[in-house]
Amino acid sequence: MNEDREKGFSFSYSAPTEEERKEVASIQREYLPIDKQDKIERIKSLDKKVKSTPMAVGISIGVIGTLILGLGMTMVLEWNMIFWGVISGFLGAVVITLAYPIRTLLYKRNKEKYSKEILKLADEILEERKN
Repeated sequence: MNEDREKGFSFSYSAPTEEERKEVASIQREYLPIDKQDKIERIKSLDKKVKSTPMAVGISIGVIGTLILGLGMTMVLEWNMIFWGVISGFLGAVVITLAYPIRTLLYKRNKEKYSKEILKLADEILEERKN
């Protein structure tokens, strides 16, 4: 190597690490024009948002209602608080009953909100596949 330096030749190479490559690729993706793969990812994320948010809210309401119903049962069976236990149990049953209609309402609202963009992306993807 010393002989190479004396002759005026020097070479060094350093490759970016895997983490650096991933970071550069993620920054690069932000500045690239939208292509077919990005459209597929976008349509999947929109579909997931339409379906998962109402489901999470519905499950949460159902769990809260179940806990309230359980509290009412505990009040009646263990603490001998019949009046407040029945009221609490009835309130929990009402909350459980409302979980499904609320989920359905949120689903319909999200579907209307995102349907235009989802249909537009779907048409673009299908047109690209024909060509």
